[in-house]
Amino acid sequence: MDFIKRAWVEISIENLKYNFYKIKELLNKNVKIMAVLKANGYNCGDVRLAKELAALDDEIQFAVSNVEEAIQIRKGGVLNPILILGYTPPEYANLLLEYNITQTLVSYDYALELEKVLQKEEQRLKIHVKLDTGMGRIGIRCYDDNLDDAIEKVTRICKNESFEVTGCFTHIATFYENDQESLEYSQLQFARFNKITDELLSKDNYLGILHCLNSAGTVNMPEMQMDMVRVGTLIYGALPKINNHKGIAFKPIITIKCRIGKVSDVKKGDYIGYSRAFCADKDLRVAVLTIGYSDILRMGSGKGFVLVNDIPCPVIGGVCMDQMVVDISKAGEVKAGDIAVVLGQYQEREIDFAAMAEFLKCGEEEVYCHITYRPTKVYI
Repeated sequence: MDFIKRAWVEISIENLKYNFYKIKELLNKNVKIMAVLKANGYNCGDVRLAKELAALDDEIQFAVSNVEEAIQIRKGGVLNPILILGYTPPEYANLLLEYNITQTLVSYDYALELEKVLQKEEQRLKIHVKLDTGMGRIGIRCYDDNLDDAIEKVTRICKNESFEVTGCFTHIATFYENDQESLEYSQLQFARFNKITDELLSKDNYLGILHCLNSAGTVNMPEMQMDMVRVGTLIYGALPKINNHKGIAFKPIITIKCRIGKVSDVKKGDYIGYSRAFCADKDLRVAVLTIGYSDILRMGSGKGFVLVNDIPCPVIGGVCMDQMVVDISKAGEVKAGDIAVVLGQYQEREIDFAAMAEFLKCGEEEVYCHITYRPTKVYI
């Protein structure tokens, strides 16, 4: 492929498809998939991934964080439903209508503010009603003493001529954990969601697609599938093993590579890096890599390795904005221009998400979020 090979991210469409079909295997017939494409598709290119996934399933839906992300995907030519999971200032309701974007109702007061703006419009705004069943973030609190009030509020929303309700959902807080208390809390939230939706439906309210599962829930509690599942980390192959309680295999869709810019010998007692971060305790052979924390944020926060000639080579002397140094003493013949693997598989060995998370000092599922705009994105 013709691109400048300094630092780059290879995105595997084959692995993306593998993950999609693996998810489909977990779902009951007619259960829809909503692929989460927040943050430019976890920094893998939201428009490209949306088109690839839509080609696999014309009924797939997409979720994003905000209106800018939604418009970018829509302008990219994607026609499938797009749900904004967070808040959009009411004064931008015209953009939601113009680009046929579905908005989450994050609270009842928010619904009232949107209604004021929409009264001037001829179209109805597509919405998903968010119910807070115990996550404690956004949504209409709908359990215990708030149940009757929530039923009344959601009924008003459903009858409101400014809105077209196309879905209703909740977010469950404890799908990642496997202890008994967490499992019981997941069941409690699910029961709360079923209770209010059952009562709302019994009062002739149309709620559209019901959904409550995220990636971890899709794997760990398939009995809660309802009408649709929301999957992000599963699509990208980034669900940590510790949160994948059934051990179902998914494949990471990215490999991060860079070039070696210089190879040199370091004598015992020599320093490497700012503030003399590393002092060689013996003679070493080192390589300077053409990648830094402007390519992958927080890189160097923890202990890191890369693969050179399929040999794990430790990072020494810290990570700079554009470069970092690795010890290649055991890597055999190495020269400037050779390729190092920062994340992913080389031949027999792999720098996996757990190792990369240690290097970044973050959760495995957060690794994608630390890739910046700068490394070239290459679709394989």
